[in-house]
Amino acid sequence: MATIHNSDVFKEIRDGARIQQLSEVIPSQIADKVVPVMEVNPKMLKYVNIVQRASSAATGTTAVYTTPTNAEFYLTSIMLSFSATVTNDQVGLYLAAFPFQTLTAVRLLDINVVTLVAQSQTFQKDYTYPIKIEKGTAINLVKAYAAGAGVYSCTICGYTIENPNT
Repeated sequence: MATIHNSDVFKEIRDGARIQQLSEVIPSQIADKVVPVMEVNPKMLKYVNIVQRASSAATGTTAVYTTPTNAEFYLTSIMLSFSATVTNDQVGLYLAAFPFQTLTAVRLLDINVVTLVAQSQTFQKDYTYPIKIEKGTAINLVKAYAAGAGVYSCTICGYTIENPNT
């Protein structure tokens, strides 16, 4: 048996095992052979590796991101902000895409705005369970207004898995 002398290792063991110091003993020895443990399933490694932002001051559609055709993409969060003048008669503001195996575009974040009112707002949506978006799909910020001025910005975060079958 090997004796542990490193206080950081003691802290990791105590915190990781949730050991109560007043009533339980923190192990001070480890086996002669320590086996390293590592994650080998890429489905478990879900770190955000895509952060994409788009901004526009015009009515119509703005592409924020197009999902890769050779990897699966999962959307984890959306941030949408806008600022509109008092003369802006905006009737629509939303982020749209094709979630996995759907035939029509879905509004992922739809904002109801007040027309002809000067306003500035930011909306954030985090998905506890990420949304799988079809390969090769454009994620679009859609704005619709005829008069006035506005500035619109959208940031998306997500991750890709290149080989989901491993």
